[in-house]
Amino acid sequence: GRGVAARLIERWQISTSWTIASGFPIDLASGAATFNQFGNNTPTALAAFPKSAGSVTKVGDGVIYFDGYRQVSDPSVTGLAQSIQARSTLRSITDSSGRILLVNPAPGLLGNVGSRLLEGPGTFQLDLNLLKRVQVREHWNLELRADAISVTNSPQFLGPDAGINSNTFGRITAAGGNRIVVVGLRFTF
Repeated sequence: GRGVAARLIERWQISTSWTIASGFPIDLASGAATFNQFGNNTPTALAAFPKSAGSVTKVGDGVIYFDGYRQVSDPSVTGLAQSIQARSTLRSITDSSGRILLVNPAPGLLGNVGSRLLEGPGTFQLDLNLLKRVQVREHWNLELRADAISVTNSPQFLGPDAGINSNTFGRITAAGGNRIVVVGLRFTF
């Protein structure tokens, strides 16, 4: 017969699966009902907003996606009375040099930014399965199994807030991808 150590070392089965996926499409939104109460309006582009604008960047107070882009007051509010300007929630987006790229559409118009312009954060996940079967006696079997989901514990970031008037524009506020390990032991006779 074989020794106990040999039985513990032999016949392990291992399997893996991994997923690499591009991100979901992102729709930039103004949220301004400027045309027929259509509330899911897109912004108006005054300059090119690159399709490659987004990437996950960890900062001191969270995770952002549009690093280098800033929110400023929408230029359309400058014609309003001073007391109203201070209360306006309309914002525009600038690049790192301060050039205005995106604004809210003018009243009666729809924005000119197409839907699904950008791509959200991609994902990577590695799963692992380890299995060991040992025959104890003729009709007695022992099975040890370990399943590890997201072995690398890589965060799976959801899409950022893409509303140009939102206080959280460009922020990623949710993620998944936590590592989960399940170990089981089964004895059959």
